[in-house]
Amino acid sequence: MTESRFQFLQGDFPELFARCEDASRAAEAHTALLKARMALEHMTKDLGAK
Repeated sequence: MTESRFQFLQGDFPELFARCEDASRAAEAHTALLKARMALEHMTKDLGAK
């Protein structure tokens, strides 16, 4: 398995890292876009509150 392009997130933002990984590994474009949206919503809502 190759190193993730989102490796820099893993230490400080493990949940965001997992969401980004899910998006990058999705087989279908629709699924990838949905998962990317979930990652962006997490960034703006959950991380923005902190």
